[in-house]
Amino acid sequence: MLLLGGSSFPLCIGVAILTQLKALLLKADFNECILLFSELPEIDIERCVRDSIDIFASTPRSCTYREHASDLTNYQINNDLDMNPFPLADLKFERCPRISANDVVELNDLKAPTASLKTSKLLLIDIRTPDEYMKAALPASVNIPYENAFDDQNRITDNRLQHLLDQHRSLVKVVIGNKNYKQIVDFTNNLIINNATRVCLLHKGIDVFKTTGMLYVPTPSDLP
Repeated sequence: MLLLGGSSFPLCIGVAILTQLKALLLKADFNECILLFSELPEIDIERCVRDSIDIFASTPRSCTYREHASDLTNYQINNDLDMNPFPLADLKFERCPRISANDVVELNDLKAPTASLKTSKLLLIDIRTPDEYMKAALPASVNIPYENAFDDQNRITDNRLQHLLDQHRSLVKVVIGNKNYKQIVDFTNNLIINNATRVCLLHKGIDVFKTTGMLYVPTPSDLP
């Protein structure tokens, strides 16, 4: 699997190891963490291999995108829906990976006319204003406006958002926004603060779909 999984598979192995050591790491200070890795405790190799394969299989391909990966061609289909390099400064603000529009199309089968939340492999959370959402949106997406989602302490105040997170814990959560990059990052970071898992943000935002013909005009019943 290590040979067939591509350059991203070692990242999954690292996550699997850290998951095993999580309890120890959370109790340790910085110096203790350094010592811990210099004298690495016993690792359950079978569990590590099993977990890393599960992580690799369940992680959207574009979420492991790296600009200088040796197998970069595996991430690109040479169109505007692909991943492309983005500034290191942006990465420092983001606590979650990005997902490409191509992966969103593939995993949610957006080319099918019957795409819906019930059949989705992704939970698409559109954080734009209701007015923006009503003009054009992705099928199966849910409108949770940024302004009403969290309080000043970053706690979730939108009951619908909390219900969606509880109901779809196993789904990858894709946060979709417009050109307001700060809002998108704040929203994803706040989801993580509130213990949401499998969170990512849509690379290039909703605008990447404007020329695809995949957007639709929601009806009032699509709003909360």
